[in-house]
Amino acid sequence: MNNILQCHRQYVIGRSIVLFLLAQIFFLHAFSQSREPNSLAVKIKLFSKDAIFNSNDSRIGYSVKMKNEIEDNQRGSMNVNVTNDSSVSVFHDNVGIFITAKSSFEKYEDFDRSKFDPGIYTVSIVINTNHYYDSIKYVIAVEPEKISSVTFRPSDFQAFWEDGKRELYNIDPQFSVVKKSDLSTQSIDVYYIEFQSVDNNKSFAWLSIPNQKGKFPVLVKMPEYKAEAKPDYQREFAVMTIGLRSSGNTEHLISEINSKQRFIYRGIYLDCLRGLDFIYRNTQMRLDTSRVIVSGIGQGAGIAAAVAALDGRPKGVLMEKPLLLDIPLMYAKSAKKKNYDWPISVFQDYVNTNHFGVTKDLLLKTWTYFDPVNFSSMIKCPVLAGFSLKNNITPPQCVYTFMNQLRVLKKEIYTCADCINDLDRGFYQLQNVWMKEVFRVPL
Repeated sequence: MNNILQCHRQYVIGRSIVLFLLAQIFFLHAFSQSREPNSLAVKIKLFSKDAIFNSNDSRIGYSVKMKNEIEDNQRGSMNVNVTNDSSVSVFHDNVGIFITAKSSFEKYEDFDRSKFDPGIYTVSIVINTNHYYDSIKYVIAVEPEKISSVTFRPSDFQAFWEDGKRELYNIDPQFSVVKKSDLSTQSIDVYYIEFQSVDNNKSFAWLSIPNQKGKFPVLVKMPEYKAEAKPDYQREFAVMTIGLRSSGNTEHLISEINSKQRFIYRGIYLDCLRGLDFIYRNTQMRLDTSRVIVSGIGQGAGIAAAVAALDGRPKGVLMEKPLLLDIPLMYAKSAKKKNYDWPISVFQDYVNTNHFGVTKDLLLKTWTYFDPVNFSSMIKCPVLAGFSLKNNITPPQCVYTFMNQLRVLKKEIYTCADCINDLDRGFYQLQNVWMKEVFRVPL
C-alpha cells in the first residue's frame, strides 16, 4: 500500500512539474507575442553625427523620439548606462515612459561632461514597455586625438630592423616574372612574381597592369590574415598583391613568438619589403615609381604601416579596418573585462599552455618589435585609416593610439558609428578621392 501511495505522490509531483513548466512556456510565449516590434518607432540621434565629441563640443549625449504606432497606451522605462574603457559606469539614468495611443514621446539626454575624459565609451540603452522591447548600443569617442598608448618601443628597435633590412638586401632576390595569359584580359596584363626572402623563403605576388600606353601608379596590397592572395583588376592603376608566407600547422600569431629573430612576422614584414622593392626595380613594366601607395585590410593595414616606415619611398598608406594594433593595450583591456577576445585569446592560450616557457611579459616584449604603433612615428607620407567604432576585434582606441603618434602633416581618419566589423559606402568614396589625390590623378 505504501508503495502505491509513494508512486501516486511521485506521479502527482511529476505531473505538477510538467504543468508548471507548460504554464511557464505558455506565459513566455504569450509575453513574447505581446512584444510587437512595430508597435513603437524609435529614433535616437547622437549630438555628434559621427559619434565623435571634440573639445569644442558643448554637449555629449543624444535625443530620442518614440512614436506609439498602436491603439493602446504604452508604459515602461528607458534605462541608460554609459561605461568607460574600464567598464566603470560614468552615467546612468532610468526614465519612465508613458505614451498614449498614436502619440509621441521625446527626450534629450545630456551626459555630465566633467566625467568624460578623453577615451572610448559604450552607451547602452534598453527600452522596455508593455508592447515593445529593444536593446541598443552605441560607441562614442571623446577627444580621441588625446588617447595615448601604453606601448613602449624597445631601445634596440631601430638596430633590430636595420639588421633585418641588411640581411634581406644581402640575399639575391632572384625575381621570377611569368605572364599569366589565362588570367589576363584584353585590358589588364597579369603577372606571377616570385622572389627569395629571409629564412630561405620563396615568396610570391600577383601584379596586374593596365594594358595601355604610358606608366601607371601602383597600389601595393599587403597580405590579409590567412587570406589567399589573388590578382586585382583595376583600369586606372597597377596593383601588386603580396602573398602571405606559410606558418605550417602553427597559428601565425604565435609562430616562433618565443624569439624576435624567428617570429614569423619578421619574415612577413621583410617579404613585403622585397615585394615593394620589385616595383622600384622594374619601371620598364609601365610602373610609375613616383606614385606608389601601400595598403592593407585587417592585418595587412598594420603591415602596410610598418613597410612604409621601413622604406620611405611610398607616397601614401591606406589602412582599412586595421588589426593587431597596440597589442599591449588590447591585452590590458581584455584583462580588465576578464574576457579574452581574439587575438588576445590566442596569445593567452599560448601562455597558459607554457610553450617554451613563454610568459605574457616575454610575448609582449617580442610583439613590441612588430606592433605597428611602434612604427607610426617613422612614417613620412600621408595616411588614411578607416574603421568602425563598434569593432570588437580591434578596439577603436588602439587605432587612435597609432594615428596619434603619426608625425605627418596629412592624416585622415574615417570612422563608422553604426558599423560593427565593417565599413560603409562613405569610406570607399573617401578612399577613392584620397587615392586619386595621392596618385595625382584628376578627380
